[in-house]
Amino acid sequence: MTNKYLKDNQKLIPQITQWIPQVTEIVSVIPVPIALVLAIIHTESSGNPNASLVESTSNTSIGLMAVCTKTAQWIASDQGKAIFKAKGMPAPAIALIPLFQSGKYLYSPEANLRFGIVYLYYQYLRYSNWQDAVAAYNAGSVRKVGDIYINQSYVKKVFIRFEMYKNYLKTKEAK
Repeated sequence: MTNKYLKDNQKLIPQITQWIPQVTEIVSVIPVPIALVLAIIHTESSGNPNASLVESTSNTSIGLMAVCTKTAQWIASDQGKAIFKAKGMPAPAIALIPLFQSGKYLYSPEANLRFGIVYLYYQYLRYSNWQDAVAAYNAGSVRKVGDIYINQSYVKKVFIRFEMYKNYLKTKEAK
């Protein structure tokens, strides 16, 4: 890891950390590490709530956590909520799931963070560890060739940034 890479990552810290109050509120109900959410925001959108990427003609990744429209529809559906309940997601966490209104709704930072954090936690419940959960968050499920994730560079970036934000939060607490 080069110094330039670290400097480039650190330049974005103010853009990412502005979302700490909203993330903190959501993770008080859904047990996901704040630093991990910040690392995903950094990796997916560089902190831009208006970020979007067309994945296909019927699916677009939108907002801070690059939530796909189809994923948000599924999360908000009765089927999605039933699966979350069966996986052991606490009722207060399920209650945080917003109604899905349209893909444009995912540009709302609050809605995007709720959908993204719920989906990340769902992947954690599926795989029981954060590394697999992050790989699945990005790819829909864990896919490996041997011991290597097919999206290894994504997972690696997220965990480098996870450590960076853990250090940032520790430093901030110490002040």
